[in-house]
Amino acid sequence: MNKPDYTNEFNTSTTPLFSLVTAQLDQMNNSMEQVHSLKTGLPGFDDKFGGLGCGEFVVVGGRPGMGKTQLLVQLALALSQSTPVLFFSYDLSQFHLTQRFMSAVSELSVNQIIYGQLSAQQRSKLSQDALQLSSHQILLNETAHSSIEEFKALCKQHVEADQVKVVLIDYLQLLSERKTRQNRDKELAFITRELKNLAKDLQICIVASSQLSRSLETRGGDRKPFMSDLRESGAIEQDADKVLFIYRPEYYGFMQDEYGNSTQGLVELIMAKNRTGSMGSVFFKRNATLSGYIPYHDPEHQFNFSSQRLDELQATDDASPPF
Repeated sequence: MNKPDYTNEFNTSTTPLFSLVTAQLDQMNNSMEQVHSLKTGLPGFDDKFGGLGCGEFVVVGGRPGMGKTQLLVQLALALSQSTPVLFFSYDLSQFHLTQRFMSAVSELSVNQIIYGQLSAQQRSKLSQDALQLSSHQILLNETAHSSIEEFKALCKQHVEADQVKVVLIDYLQLLSERKTRQNRDKELAFITRELKNLAKDLQICIVASSQLSRSLETRGGDRKPFMSDLRESGAIEQDADKVLFIYRPEYYGFMQDEYGNSTQGLVELIMAKNRTGSMGSVFFKRNATLSGYIPYHDPEHQFNFSSQRLDELQATDDASPPF
């Protein structure tokens, strides 16, 4: 029997397993794995969750005021030191987003920058610190046309011309489809599937912030977000490789945690879904000017759990009792 010809037009996407294994070993031997692993620069995040990956579609969820844009700015600053980043801002103008970047690198309050409430010394510091941004490979786009079709075309253009590896979107619900659909859930399902396919096809990481449902505000308890709190959550939950939630207890008036520790400035980044690693939480403190995150070490919060362990627990719950 003749071996199948994997090079003909009917088998262009079919590859023998051994060829893939060989390619993987060559990649490891040549230390090329760093090309596919993107470090966020967030203290503890990369060690715990493995950073971000090329080909991944990542969603960052949070209620208004939780700091979604701030987190995307920090990701852009960290990632752009080693790879070009394309930032789509559908919520803020380029002018206002630039002020966020200037605030982050100078650690001056963004409100002080916006309203010009800076002393002569602070103005001098801002001028000096803002020069750091020249070393970051960040492209900003605030196009008024928010269709997924134009978004895809712009991404392909910048990947080819500028070697972009990371695309940030602020925020997901402001994207639309040219074809009007009566059902918004179906429209968003189409958009998230397109984003996932685009990330995979171009081998880039797409990170999109996402609004959460208002129902979270009226829920009892600590009001930590669940997957079901994502607006039109079914499609997002299905297509995303990672889902992160930003949670600030003081936002809801919880000024102490269950151990009696102050929650002032505390930020919990919750990994609710992770196809390539563990789940759990990492904790930060917002600095005094609310312009960035700093490490927060609390042994009582250091826990971890894996999807495999969740499956084991589910299997135990479903099993019939031994008596």
